[in-house]
Amino acid sequence: MVQSEGPIIIEGPFTKNATLCSLLNALRPSQLVYTTTDSSGTSFGAAMLTLNSTRENPRDPKSVEASTFPGLDSYRQKWRQLVCSAK
Repeated sequence: MVQSEGPIIIEGPFTKNATLCSLLNALRPSQLVYTTTDSSGTSFGAAMLTLNSTRENPRDPKSVEASTFPGLDSYRQKWRQLVCSAK
């Protein structure tokens, strides 16, 4: 619903939750999802945006495998309907 584009990089404590990372990858099939061991990713990302940097991220991200959790698409549709009806 945010309509984000481009790669998603997960950092910090969330990287330890492999289930969360793989579910996110399954829910965002048009985007690449990566994890990084860097704990200062937010600061680094903000600096890149501020400086309008086009350099590649040197943080050595690792790609995440998408989850094959059964019923995930149905769950996503129901969640979106509930969110939209609450507006």
